[in-house]
Amino acid sequence: MFMRTPEELKKHKKNQNIIAIAILILGTFFSYILLGPKSNEDSGNDTKNIAALVKTEVISEEAKVSKLEKPISLNAGGAEANIVSEYSGRITSVNFEVGEQVSKGQILASFDQSESENSLKASFESSNKSYEILQDSLKKTKDLIEENIDLAKRAVKIAEIQEGQASTDSEKDLAKENLKIAKDQKDQAKISADIQVNSLEAQLEQARLAVQQSKIAYEKTFIKAPISGVVTSKNISAGDFLGLGQKTGSVVGDGKIEAKLFLNGDEISRIKVGDPVDIEIGEENYKGKIVSKSNIANSANGRFEVKIASLDDISQKTNQTGKVIFNIYLSSNKEGSFFAPLDAVIISQNKKEVFILEDGKAV
Repeated sequence: MFMRTPEELKKHKKNQNIIAIAILILGTFFSYILLGPKSNEDSGNDTKNIAALVKTEVISEEAKVSKLEKPISLNAGGAEANIVSEYSGRITSVNFEVGEQVSKGQILASFDQSESENSLKASFESSNKSYEILQDSLKKTKDLIEENIDLAKRAVKIAEIQEGQASTDSEKDLAKENLKIAKDQKDQAKISADIQVNSLEAQLEQARLAVQQSKIAYEKTFIKAPISGVVTSKNISAGDFLGLGQKTGSVVGDGKIEAKLFLNGDEISRIKVGDPVDIEIGEENYKGKIVSKSNIANSANGRFEVKIASLDDISQKTNQTGKVIFNIYLSSNKEGSFFAPLDAVIISQNKKEVFILEDGKAV
């Protein structure tokens, strides 16, 4: 008897497995060719017994209206501004959230108010105190100057009276000399007053500028709302270290949300400016309207631009995506035609099918 070695037996078994797999594949192929599904012409009504889940669209014959859905990206209709850090340091408190209504200048976050921050605060308070002292000094100096000038004017009047009452030549000469001295003193008082006032006013202006600069530097240790509106993003938490000019969020001012999209020539002909639309964002629904449509196709995509605006206040939805639903009115010269969602169209190699509802059944 012929005996195979273990290696030959293993190789023989492997060859048998390969042959068996090849026979199975060929058998499956020929079975599909000979016994496979019949064509639509041969199958008759057999396909009616096949159950399948399909999407249908209900069309109103009276209103001749269908729905057209398009994806959109929501943009701010009003002003939009970034919340930016004007200082470099660590944040200790954050006082705003997305969707919150804020006012221009409102403090939204604070930097660490210690060390250098305290020196900025001390500088502001010191310069402000110096400014107040100079203001008070200027007021008192002006009051004193007015009193001195008033005294000088009185001395002139007294000298004039004395000159008028003088009877002898010697009395008249003395009176004239006194009047000249009084007038000189009055003029000198005015000159001195101008010098003092001008000097104090210059010091006061320098103090005012110092107050302004120190106030600006100190206020930069706070992050404030750039405009009034709704917070649409937040990129900051307590404990974060921020650099100068870093974006920490954004605010959308008063105004409705807008969206821009493109329709083909047939779709654009079935809508009008002012038509109402529905805006869906997730599970939420809002009202909107068509505010403009172009009569000239875009050179890049050959479609027509359409702009819609929300009628509801949905500023907090800025930069989100959703969909807009148009009411499409069917033309009377296309009787029996209707619009269907693209995902309801079944596209095969030889035909395209759309299922509609008849008596509660998909046909």
